[in-house]
Amino acid sequence: MPEILPSEMEKHQSIKLLWDAVNDKLIQGYNLSFLPIRAYSNAHTYGLDGAPHTDDGEVTAIYYPVQDWDPEWEGGTALLTEDGDCLQYCRYKFNRLFAFPARTLHKAMPLTKKCNKLRTVIVFKCIVDVDHELYSRWYNDQA
Repeated sequence: MPEILPSEMEKHQSIKLLWDAVNDKLIQGYNLSFLPIRAYSNAHTYGLDGAPHTDDGEVTAIYYPVQDWDPEWEGGTALLTEDGDCLQYCRYKFNRLFAFPARTLHKAMPLTKKCNKLRTVIVFKCIVDVDHELYSRWYNDQA
């Protein structure tokens, strides 16, 4: 999947439907609505994994789409301290959504040798939707 910008999302109906479901979950978790600034997929195989990094935006939402994934293959996502210690590990599981503050150091974790599949995720980089009614309620509660 190529990178999809918000202006292009209407052309990609399946990604738009996924985004709507993701945002519903983000609303439940954060009590705020979000807007995607970028959407794309990442993938790797055994022997590769991601480098520690942070993201742009305010929230990163990672969706795990591989239906026949065996959790014993690992390949989840780790949130890290600045020293590289693991703060939290999200195990790869079909239909799971993992959302966290975008500035949190994180990385895609390696796969076990038994895995012969492509570890694929769909990533949404998000910002708060300041035009949504939930934002005005949140903002007024902060005052």
